[in-house]
Amino acid sequence: YKVYLGKANGGGQIVSPADKEIAALIDKVAAGDIRDLPRSQDFTVLDDEVVNAYIEKTASLAKRPKAEINYVYTAMHGVGYEVLSKTLEKAGLPQPYLVSEQIQPDGSFPTVNFPNPEEKGALDLAIKLAKEKNAEFIIANDPDADRLAVAVPDAQGNWKPLHGNVIGCFLGWYLAKQFHAQGKQGVLACSLVSSPALAEIAKKYGLSSEETLTGFKYIGKVENLLFGFEEALGYLVDPDKVR
Repeated sequence: YKVYLGKANGGGQIVSPADKEIAALIDKVAAGDIRDLPRSQDFTVLDDEVVNAYIEKTASLAKRPKAEINYVYTAMHGVGYEVLSKTLEKAGLPQPYLVSEQIQPDGSFPTVNFPNPEEKGALDLAIKLAKEKNAEFIIANDPDADRLAVAVPDAQGNWKPLHGNVIGCFLGWYLAKQFHAQGKQGVLACSLVSSPALAEIAKKYGLSSEETLTGFKYIGKVENLLFGFEEALGYLVDPDKVR
């Protein structure tokens, strides 16, 4: 599981000192008999309200909701499809062609050697379908849907996955142009193992840039953040709402 701070603390995953404080409390519990501990009722089980709010906000980010695009999607035997489909519907964007063999959650991951869209062969079924449908591009989630890969055909029709640095810099460039046109100031951020090209993009459009330790728990803490990414296929495009 992951632990996130509340909005009053900026949201995002825990970092020091909160992680150390939680670990100390866990150690304190472990030192005694768990059966003797009181059971707290001070918690709330989240329902679809949170998911629906996420879908609503994400759909509102669609810049060209009437765009006609022809593309393929795979959930890589994970959980990404339901939220993706609802978000596309809400945004008025066309649904993708689906890699049916990989669209439903299946923890045995029967069609791939390793369920990571960066792994060689993981996109074979998606590429096969993309060729059949003459698709413009492929998008692929990892099983827990916190990363997104993209593949495109080259001039010879050979399909190539885009590196996370390329996707991140494309997104950063696209957004930086808009921020510049709006006169908006802020920071583009990436982890220190990601491409320094994002800093050059920020400089070109009069924005600041920052490198962080690896993980969105650090990227999400950047003050005045406008956009962040990691080369491992993670992107933060609306940090005011989702961190």
